[in-house]
Amino acid sequence: MIRGIYRKTDKNGERFLTIGTFDGVHLGHQLLFKQLKNKRRNDEDIISVVTFEPHPRIFFKNVENLSLITIIEERIRLLLEFVDEVIVLKFDEKLSKLSPEEFISFLCNGFKINTIVEGENFHFGHGKGGDVALLRKLGKSFGFDVDIANLYIFNGLPISSSRIRRLIISGKIEEANKLLGWDFFVSGEVIHGDRIGTFLGFPTANLRLPEYKIIPQSGVYAAEVEISGKRYLGALNIGVKPTVGGKKRSVEVHVIDFEGDLYQEVITVKFKYKIRDEIKFDSIIALKKQIRADIDNIKANYEMNL
Repeated sequence: MIRGIYRKTDKNGERFLTIGTFDGVHLGHQLLFKQLKNKRRNDEDIISVVTFEPHPRIFFKNVENLSLITIIEERIRLLLEFVDEVIVLKFDEKLSKLSPEEFISFLCNGFKINTIVEGENFHFGHGKGGDVALLRKLGKSFGFDVDIANLYIFNGLPISSSRIRRLIISGKIEEANKLLGWDFFVSGEVIHGDRIGTFLGFPTANLRLPEYKIIPQSGVYAAEVEISGKRYLGALNIGVKPTVGGKKRSVEVHVIDFEGDLYQEVITVKFKYKIRDEIKFDSIIALKKQIRADIDNIKANYEMNL
């Protein structure tokens, strides 16, 4: 049932772990990881995260309105910035049918667990039948401690993945980034588009994004683009391009001061802030003038933030 174990370092101690999907690896999750680190006894002890692939909602085909801040590869990379090890369990029929007791037994048979830290609303096992009270009982049976994670309160409310998703979908990127503790990003292969950007004099890279990856509301965003390890400024557009009669929603970025062919390259685009909503202009000339203003806006703000 183990899909993979991803380690930052080789250690031989006991595990101080937490279990969950951890979509977004946000500041609330990071506080939990810090709590785990404060409990370990020595440098050989392992700070470990247990997560799942595919997402349980995908397995149960409950995918209506499912949008993920981080797909599994992104989540693993982000998690390894804060913990020693990520254990990815394959969420399949066998795993989904394990009772809470069987699930904990499975983990304890595979790993020497010292402490499990979870939020007070944590549920586990078939039908989410296990809760923190049961986890404490199982801890006494299997020989591990259980602790409750502290909440990270921001502007009077706890940080959660669902809260951040709502912010991203509504285009409130700067606030979402504050709760994440990193800049929200998308990565994807550059594919052929309609070449409207080239026609306008501002060529764009049209991105194919992973399934279920969350996409912010339509509009123009300031961005940072990573191409083969180098960083560039970018003007990112999400929408249907109504001025030129577009119908299909796309995500494409004009990489400022970049020359070259990006077709089939995989690039990463970090969202900085939203500039404006998608607008239908009266003419191509007016559209080109606005694009130039958007680029000038990005350059000016980038220089101010150096």
